[in-house]
Parts: sequence; structure tokens; C-alpha cells
Amino acid sequence: MINIAIIGIGYWGEKLLRNFKKLDEVKIKYLCDLKYSQEEKNQEPKIVNNYKEILKDSAINAVIIATDIPTHYQIVKDSLLAGKNVFVEKLLSLDPEQAKELINLAKEKKLVLFVDYTFLYSSAVKEIKNIIKSDRIGKVFSIRANRLNFGKFQKNNDVIADLLSHDISILYYLLEDSPKEVLSLSSKNFQDDSDDYATILIKYNSGVIANINLSWINYEKERKYYISGTKGMVIWDDLEPENKIKLIEDSGRISFPKLDLSAEPLYKVCQDFVRIFEKGIYSSSNNKISLEAVKIYKLINKNKKNE
Repeated sequence: MINIAIIGIGYWGEKLLRNFKKLDEVKIKYLCDLKYSQEEKNQEPKIVNNYKEILKDSAINAVIIATDIPTHYQIVKDSLLAGKNVFVEKLLSLDPEQAKELINLAKEKKLVLFVDYTFLYSSAVKEIKNIIKSDRIGKVFSIRANRLNFGKFQKNNDVIADLLSHDISILYYLLEDSPKEVLSLSSKNFQDDSDDYATILIKYNSGVIANINLSWINYEKERKYYISGTKGMVIWDDLEPENKIKLIEDSGRISFPKLDLSAEPLYKVCQDFVRIFEKGIYSSSNNKISLEAVKIYKLINKNKKNE
């Protein structure tokens, strides 16, 4: 049995709570959030407002962190120093040096540090990887990704920090390559202090060019990828209920690969964290993607042009 505490019960924290509850190997002992009132503190799981209370409890094996990104570094560090295994929402930190420090600290303490990249557990992403590996669309030369919606507006975050790491992790998984050049354009439209629209161009060492469009101000939700190769194209529409992937081959043949959609990707993420914890596996690939995402975020902010 793994005793866990969830720190941050907002939009994503609620989803994590729902999925961890489904796992027989998990007992949720604490929920931590500033929103809870004194009257709610006598219920089970135990309710607290300060995460440091949780870290004093030796019965807690792991903490699940779903707070605002700027708080991640300190909460993760405190948790590791307290001997807790850590599951944290992306991004691990906003600074590459801090991210490296946390990864090294987890290694030193022999603790699990696991960053949630939900889309890597999607059957659609795994199928696209298989299509690329089997050369069905030839050499990939361009990828266009649209991650658009209206809201959720966040005071301590911007659209790039909120959404980009999904695409960075997907692209890293699909291409197994690192960026050579990064250019970004962004704008503030509904809030004075944070970007709500951005376009990012990334050129990879292999020559692949990725164009990523991110928005909190698009009135129509869109989660779509266009992956072009020398022998065909894959179109992935994550909002499609069944035919999520359309494969167009240069012969003119169009097909819709069948996917196993029986399990929610986030549930698979939670399962994998428990598996890693139980086996004591050090997740080097997860740490590598996490560091890559933070490096690219910092590079984008360095090169960013605000309109």
C-alpha cells in the first residue's frame, strides 16, 4: 500500500484525485489546498492548508503536486528533503538549473521524481510513433500543432508555461531529437500580466520544423496535429471520439488506425507512477524530457517577442 497526499486541489488536482482513488494500491491520506475551510478539516482524507504539515508525517510515501508552476521548485525540493517520493505536474520548474538540482537531489536520496506528461500515455501518440518508425509516411519534415481553447485564464501562469510542455514532450517522444533553433511570438490580450496567445517555431537538429500554436483565447477548442513526411501525412484530432488518427499515404490510400481508448491516459499515468514507486525504478527518460521542456521554455522566453 502506498500512502499519498495530494497538494493542490484545483482543476487538475481534482482529476488526479479521481484517478488515484481508482487504484487499489493507493490510500489517499491528505488533501492540501488553501481553499479548504476550518469546518472541512475533520473529514477523511485529512484536510490541511499547509503542505509542510504533510511532510512531517513519516507514514506518507509520496506527494502528488498540482499547484501553480512557480511553486513547484520549492514544494518538490522540500518534499524530497523530507524523504518523500514525488509526482508533480509539468513543468518541473521554470529554470533549468533548478530542474537539474531537483533531478540530482532525487537521485542522491534514491527517491522517485516523476513529472506528469499525460499525452505520452495516449494510444494515439503511441500509434503515431509506430507509423513514423515503420516508415509509412517517410522522412518527417514538418509538424504543425494547434492547442487552442478559450480559457482557463491563470494569474500566476502564461499560455506557454501552461500548454507548451505537452507538445515538447510529444515531439521529443516522436522525433527523439533536440531543438537547434527556437522562435516565439506571443501577445497579451485579456490579461495585462500574462501571454494568452503564442506561436512557436522550432527547428530540430534533424531538420524537422515544428510550428506550435497555443491559445487561451480561441472560441473553438482544437487539439490537432499535422505530421508531414516524404511519403504521406498523419492528422491527429484528439477531440474526435473514435477516428482520432487519419493516415494519408502517397498512394492516395486513406486509413483510420484503430486505437485502444478503453483507459484514460491520466489513469495510465497514475498507474505507472505506482509501478515505478513499487519497483524502485529510476525514470531517466522522464527526467530527460522534464529537463528538455524547462530548457526550451527558458529559451523561448529569452527569444520571445511580445506584440
